[in-house]
Parts: sequence; C-alpha cells; structure tokens
Amino acid sequence: MDVPKRTRRSLFSIIACAVIYAVYRIAAHNGWIIVTRGVRNSPDSVAPVSSDPSDEISLLLVGDTGLASPQRTNVVRMMSKTAADLQLDGVMLLGDNFYETGVQSVSDTRFRTDFELLFDNAEFDCPFYAALGNHDHQGVAVAQVQYTSHSRRWRMPAPYYRVSFATDSTSLDFFVLDTEPIHAGDSTLATQLNWLDHELATSRAHWKIVAGHHPCLSGGEHGASEEVHRNLGPMLQRHGVALYVSGHEHDLQLLNSGKGWFQLISGSGSKLRSTCWIESTAFAAASPGFAWLMLQQDRLLVSLFSEDSRLFTKAIPNPVSPVAHAERGRELVAGRIARALCTASPCSP
Repeated sequence: MDVPKRTRRSLFSIIACAVIYAVYRIAAHNGWIIVTRGVRNSPDSVAPVSSDPSDEISLLLVGDTGLASPQRTNVVRMMSKTAADLQLDGVMLLGDNFYETGVQSVSDTRFRTDFELLFDNAEFDCPFYAALGNHDHQGVAVAQVQYTSHSRRWRMPAPYYRVSFATDSTSLDFFVLDTEPIHAGDSTLATQLNWLDHELATSRAHWKIVAGHHPCLSGGEHGASEEVHRNLGPMLQRHGVALYVSGHEHDLQLLNSGKGWFQLISGSGSKLRSTCWIESTAFAAASPGFAWLMLQQDRLLVSLFSEDSRLFTKAIPNPVSPVAHAERGRELVAGRIARALCTASPCSP
C-alpha cells in the first residue's frame, strides 16, 4: 500500500528533527556548542568590598579542574589575581580533580602537575580543601585522602569531613561530602548521611555550608542528581544550611531552593558546557570561572567570576532560626569578653 505524500513528509520531518536534536545534544555535551539558554535580567550587583580581613572569612571555590587546558590556565590566573587582594582562608576543590580516571597512587605525578605546580605556592599560600568527584572514583580515590600527609596545602583527611572557621564576630562550619556513593545509591551512603545529620545537628557555628561534587539543583547539561537532592535536600532545610556548593556541571550557577538554602555550582575550572536558566535560577552562565565566598559577621556574599571579570554577586540569607542566632550571638560576645580579659590579664595555662 502506498504511503500518502503528506504522511511521508511528516515522517521525514519527525526523523529530521530527531536527528538534529541528537546531534545538538552530542555537540553540547562535548562542548562543541556553548550557549546559555533562557537568560533573564538579574538585579545589578555591587562588587563586595573587604573592610576588615581579620574579621572576615574568604574562600575561593572551583570545581572540575582535572584537565590541562587553556581554560584552566586562564581560570587559575584570574583566581590568583583575585586572591592577591584577599586574606584568603582557603580554596575549595569541588571534585573531578584529576580527569579522566583520577590518580593511581599517592606518588602519582599528577599531584605535582595538576595541583602543586598549577596552584603556585607563592600565590596560593593557603589550605586547599578537596572533595572527590565521579572521575576521581575511577582511579584510586583513597590516594587523594593519603596525599594529605604528603602535602602542606592539600587537605582531604577522609572522603567526607568538616572544616571550621571563626573570627571575633562570626563562625562557619563547612561540611565536605563524597557524593558519588549518594548519587549511585551505594550501600555505604547511610553511614555518610548519618554522619552529616549528626554533625549538622550538633554544629554551633553561626553559618553552615555543605559541599559535594554532584548538584542538588541545576539547569545544566547533567541536571540535578535526584538521589543527592532526595537525600540532602530535607537535611539542608532541617538544619538551617545556607548554601550547598558543588561542581559536576561545567558552568556557573546560583539557584534558590525556595526552602531556605541556595545551590551554588562552580564546575567550569577546566571544561565548559552549555547551561540554562530554570525557574529557581538566580544567575547562570556558560562561562569558565570560579566563585568567591566572603563571610562578614552576619552577611554571606557569593560572587561568580569569569576568566577576566566578576559576573555576579548576591547576599545569601542565613536560614538558622532567630533563637539559634541569639544563642550564638551571646556565645560570640562571651568569647570576645573572655579574650579581652585574657589580654588584659594573662590566662593561666
């Protein structure tokens, strides 16, 4: 039976559209086409100003730095330029530290080429707090933990851990996760999730931030990890976490969960892919770059940078309850008084 011409044309159009879309997806995934879709106007943001570095906490965040590329060189150069004007407390590496298959041992030469030499000691004389990514797990992931005892700057004491920062006026607990077992639904995830739940519940810090490789929210090519969002989202809300930071998507994004916490993605350290503004997006750009977090007493400022300029800054509210704020405020005041008394009259050992 002959197929009518109209039907043949319809079938051809459907097949052609499917082929074009498949080609586009392949091209976008491999970085042959880079676009930022659905861009909306974002409010003008003012560049943050460091007023008292001794009473501020400054951290640079960059993810997916594991490929030796011109993009990575430019990003690290801009990070160095930014760090020169700061009293930097640390740099956070958000996973996929070594493409494509991680490192093979604690003596792997890539620790030198892709970390020690990449981040010059004179320019980045601070701790580097590293998280594991999915590509790191394709190698010997424990070697990155072991390297902590072989480097003055590299910090990964365990696959997941807590780092605490404090000034006279504020404090921050930063929880670093290994999200690959969570994303994959591994049988070991319960131990890590129980650890995080307990650590968040007992934290007395004024601010709480959680970091991992896979995003809870995203408009990027990979999209959000459903397992990570399902397991972490309620916990972030319950414990008053202000920010969840991740890499994995090779772009820059800031999204509002609508449940008290924000999602920051800084995963364009060495690779780049297209991204898209979605309903929860506060800012997104398919741009190489990194993020700068500056905590000033009761204000957390998140800034996103490209290879050559600041793109966006937003103040992130603290979702911790007013009662907890008051309690921690009293603790900070008591601490300042104790230090003042100690200075006036030396404390006994």
